Amino acid sequence: MKNRLLKPVALLIAFAALFAAAACKSGGGASSAAPESVSSVSAEESASPRSVDLAPVVDEGLPAVAYEGPDGVLENLRLLYAYNPDTVGWLSITNSGGVSFIDYPVVQSYDNNFYLRRSFFGGYASGGTVFMHYRCDPVELSKNTVIFGHNLKDHTLFAQLLKYGSASFYNSAPVIEFSTLYEDYKFKIFAAFYTTIHFNYIRPDFARAEDFTAMIDEITARSVITTNVGVTAEDSIITLSTCAYVDGVEGARFVVMGRLLREGESEIGCFAADNPNALGITQKYARFGA
Repeated sequence: MKNRLLKPVALLIAFAALFAAAACKSGGGASSAAPESVSSVSAEESASPRSVDLAPVVDEGLPAVAYEGPDGVLENLRLLYAYNPDTVGWLSITNSGGVSFIDYPVVQSYDNNFYLRRSFFGGYASGGTVFMHYRCDPVELSKNTVIFGHNLKDHTLFAQLLKYGSASFYNSAPVIEFSTLYEDYKFKIFAAFYTTIHFNYIRPDFARAEDFTAMIDEITARSVITTNVGVTAEDSIITLSTCAYVDGVEGARFVVMGRLLREGESEIGCFAADNPNALGITQKYARFGA
């Protein structure tokens, strides 16, 4: 997460107004179910990426909130936590040109429905809020940290993820940054795929190592890009899931997965190629939120 001093009250109010005007039609990938192989398609080109303005803004109409949370919380997340203790982190993806096209606080509730249509402050917002799977560990991180966000028709929230249907886009932004309340983490993206709610890719933990590697093998076969990022049974991963609009496919999802940077490993050197043999993918009809 970038080292910046946030006064996010006005920012988060802007979130609520923006998302209410640009809702995802279905569950927005924030469904707690997962998907199956789909006949899908490449993402339509969006307008230039829209990134939330994080310049400090003071809203004089709102009372100040003192931080009274746990010790050790990262300075840049303390004000967010003070306004909403459901805050579990900050998610960011920045391209080689320095544009952060994914740049949002992440919350977690008691189920995977609470923030589907709620703003960061808990009021109604049709675009919801980016949130972590309720079963994931937000501090130590689960084997698979799963984060959901809507695919909005104004190309905000997780709509930009659909660009990972192209290897050329991957090569400009192969790293996911996720800060928990206490630590900063980086993940190298290793797969991007279309599926439906019948393939269970949102499992936070695995009883056996072979269950994890079997899922990784399945995901690699489904991925519309082939990368040089390997994943073993010892690795942990992050999953970003959103709804996809694929003609004739109900409950379609688009998913981007990254592998946690290993100790001493460089984040540079990632590359990808398009995978024309991805399982069940025709890359013809997928589009941004309708």
